[in-house]
Order: sequence, then C-alpha cells, then structure tokens
Amino acid sequence: MKLKNLDHIVLTTKDLDACLHFYRDILGMEAVNNNGRWALTFGDQKINIHTKPGEFQPAAAHPEYGSLDLCLIVEGPIESVKRKVEEKGWEILEGIVPRNGARGAMKSIYLRDPDGNLVELAVYEEEEQRAPKDRMEEKLSDRQIYRTENGAFCMTQEEYALYLEEKQARKDREERRRNS
Repeated sequence: MKLKNLDHIVLTTKDLDACLHFYRDILGMEAVNNNGRWALTFGDQKINIHTKPGEFQPAAAHPEYGSLDLCLIVEGPIESVKRKVEEKGWEILEGIVPRNGARGAMKSIYLRDPDGNLVELAVYEEEEQRAPKDRMEEKLSDRQIYRTENGAFCMTQEEYALYLEEKQARKDREERRRNS
C-alpha cells in the first residue's frame, strides 16, 4: 500500500459562528453546509466541522476543542499575508519565522482560531520567489471590518449595505407590528 494524500481533517468547535468567521472571513476559505454538516474548503482540501466531540461516528477517541496544530500553505509574500491578517484585527502570535515543512524551507506566521487551535500560515521560500501576485491580498483587498450589534465582521461594502438594508427592514416590520 502507498498513501497518496490527505483528504480531510475534522475540527471540533464549541462556537460554530466564530469558527466560520475565522476560517471564512479571516482566512478566505469557503464554508459549505451539506444537510446540516459544515465543512470548510480551499483548493482540493477540506476541513469537516463538528460542533460537539464525536458528533458523527466513527470519530476520534478523544476529540477536544483547541487541540489541533495545523499548517496551511498560502500564496505569498508572507509579509503581505501577515499584514492582511492584522488589518482584519486578528492577533499574530508569532512570526515571521523560518520553518521547515514537508517540501523544504518556508516562512511562517502563527495565530489561534476561536477554539484555541494553533494555525500556522506558511509560504515555501521557492514559491515566494516565483509568486507573480499575492492572491490572498487580491481576494481580501475589498473587505474591511464593520461593527454590527452582533460583533465585528469582515465583509465587502456591498455586503455591509445589504446588512443595513435588512436591519432597516426588520426595524420597519417591528414598527408596523407595534402600530397594528
């Protein structure tokens, strides 16, 4: 037998909304809900999300919140990735630091997700040298942090305008209900 590649991992979260916000809005993954089962996708990779330990069986013997330590390869330069994460208001624990990954030398930054999992964002040095454009910067450049009654969220100006319209519509419906 010869192993080919990793298909998915499972992340157990105690706060689904905060988890989705981090991986979708801060890191740029796509959140997918398939019949009540959440997953995060990027490239050919997938992270399944469980909202309680052992939610779907079979499961790990001892699933814990905040026990993952994972490294995600990003398109660089790493300085730009670090700046974008900081602009979104997320704390960098450490970095930029040299590391060695499965394919060689890389530069990394470290942060924690809302459950306390350690997330390393890394760029292989050889890829950083030949990267024509920073795609993370491209994808995130039109987003900014907006404050709402439910907290601060990273969204485009259009998404924020839609949020404000929906908020006003709820307020109008409530006012009509009170007046009728």
